[in-house]
Amino acid sequence: MSQRAWIQSNQDAWNALAENQYKRFKQRFEENDIQLNPLLLPHIKDIKGKRVLHLQCNTGADSIMLARLGAHVTGVDFAPDNVKYAKMLSIDTNTPVTFIQGDVTRLWEVIDTTYDLIITFDGVLGWLMDLEDWAKGLKHALSSDGKVIVLDTHPFYYVFDEEALPKGETIIKYPYFQFDVEVNEDIGGYAGAPVMAKNGFKPIQMSQLINACAKHQLMITHMEEYDRCDEGMGGDTKESQGLMVHKHFVGAIPIMLYCEIRHFTTLSRP
Repeated sequence: MSQRAWIQSNQDAWNALAENQYKRFKQRFEENDIQLNPLLLPHIKDIKGKRVLHLQCNTGADSIMLARLGAHVTGVDFAPDNVKYAKMLSIDTNTPVTFIQGDVTRLWEVIDTTYDLIITFDGVLGWLMDLEDWAKGLKHALSSDGKVIVLDTHPFYYVFDEEALPKGETIIKYPYFQFDVEVNEDIGGYAGAPVMAKNGFKPIQMSQLINACAKHQLMITHMEEYDRCDEGMGGDTKESQGLMVHKHFVGAIPIMLYCEIRHFTTLSRP
């Protein structure tokens, strides 16, 4: 399948999952049993009052929590049903957020202003299929002195057999340089029951992220790596702050990657 065909298939899959996720997130808000990824929080302490664009916002739960920190948030997602339920969740929680339906690899088609902060996190980059157009959209929507935050699964983490790690075994199941689209017949499971819907997920290589940004005059200015993740993103043992680790590989295997991206400024030579 072509990149655009996979994007359409994935859009259909997320539409099928949207209602289940909305109901689960609504319940968690009602029970006050929901929080942003603890790994993200130290990086957004200055978010109050900022114009924030949240990419791949799903059914809006994280966008709403960002808004509750005082940001003026716009969420974008490619699945129409995700956006429909995100708007409903915004009303349910009495938290104003603007939600827009659109493809984040065609961001210039739906966004006509710029933002202080663009943020995307937790299971996002592998759904894009086209990192170069994604980076082009970042450049389009980012203010001149703005920043992009990406917090997602570390590209290296995807190579391992996820069933072997809890046993203390490191088995390469998905070769880093040869892994194409992983085809699945169902989707979901972390915010509701899985539903049958064909979808494709394509883990990235680190060089692809760097080169896509560079092509559009963007630069990764800061990076961090973590051996732990938020619940539902990996790991087999819960640690402090509700984060998950692989008990046999604490400090040994990177699970999450954090990046800050800014417009590239050419430095004058002395």
